Amino acid sequence: MVTNGAPNDVLSNFNALTIIFVIPILTFIIYPTLRRYKINFGPISRITFGFCLATLAGLAGALVQWRVYALSPCGNQASTCDEVAPISIWWQLANTILSALSECFCNVTAYELAYARAPHGMKGLVVAFFLFMNALSSAIGEILLPATADPWLVWIWGAPAVALALQTIAFWFRFRHLNSEAWTEEEEPTTVVQREEKV
Repeated sequence: MVTNGAPNDVLSNFNALTIIFVIPILTFIIYPTLRRYKINFGPISRITFGFCLATLAGLAGALVQWRVYALSPCGNQASTCDEVAPISIWWQLANTILSALSECFCNVTAYELAYARAPHGMKGLVVAFFLFMNALSSAIGEILLPATADPWLVWIWGAPAVALALQTIAFWFRFRHLNSEAWTEEEEPTTVVQREEKV
C-alpha cells in the first residue's frame, strides 16, 4: 500500500487515541443523554453494539485487503510483491477506529459486569479470569500467525467477522434478559446475623 512516508506503526496508535477520545464522550455525554430520555441502553445492548462494530471492523479489513489484491501488480501475492498496490495505507484506519470503538462498548462494559457481579471477596479473581481470556485470545492470534499470508489475507479478516456476526446474534438472544441496569448494581454486603434477621 502507498504510505507516502507514513510509518506502518502509526496506524496502531489510532486505536488508543480513539479510545481516549471516545470514552469521556460516552461517559459524560452519550450515556447521560440516553438516561435522561429514558432510553434503555443496558450492558447487553452495549456489548451487542460493540460486537456489531467489531464485525464491521473485520469487514472493513477484508474489503481493504480485497482492494489491495485487486490493485496489486502481483495480484493475491501482494505481500511479497516488489511494487505496492496504488491504494493509501490510511484506508486501514477504518478497521483500526471501528475496532477501538467496539472496545469502548464491549470491554468497558464487560469489566464493569465482571467486577460488579463478582462476590465481594472474589472481585480480583473474577477480573483476573476476564483478563486471562484476553491473554488467551492474544496467544491464539500468535499461534495462527503463520497462516497470516497470501493469498488468504481476505479470509483472515472476513472469516472472524462472519463468525462474530453469528455469535452476536446468539449472544443477544441468550443474554438480553440481563439488559437491566439494576442487575449490575452491587448489593451491600450483609453479615450472617443480618441475613438471619431477614429470614
